[in-house]
Amino acid sequence: MNIVFVMKEFKNKHYKYDSLDFNMVLDIDFKDCLEKTMEMKDVFGHKIGYAEFTICPNHISKILNFRIIDKYQSFGFGKALYIEIEKAIKDYSVRYIIIDSFQESVDFWCKMGFEESLFEGNNILMEKRL
Repeated sequence: MNIVFVMKEFKNKHYKYDSLDFNMVLDIDFKDCLEKTMEMKDVFGHKIGYAEFTICPNHISKILNFRIIDKYQSFGFGKALYIEIEKAIKDYSVRYIIIDSFQESVDFWCKMGFEESLFEGNNILMEKRL
């Protein structure tokens, strides 16, 4: 299946993460981050999935939302979407990508090269060094 990626960009987005523990552990300031939204569609324009992520001046990118529609899961679209995120951040000198993952998604993120670094409630903070 041929797929199309559509990118939207929001400059100087003031994104505030709602977890004090997360910010204190990694010493992250999300002020003046560039926020991007990427949609994945088939050639007919049907949405397959999307991702929202930040690119911050401190060389960290955070995946805010990542979703592949249920009927398209297990066909490699999640991996393809993640690879496009890495391509999109390549020119910004990002050293780390982080995601606050649900337990049921940990295996997927491990396959993408992420490691578990912190448990917070029902979520697991995962990170990947580039």
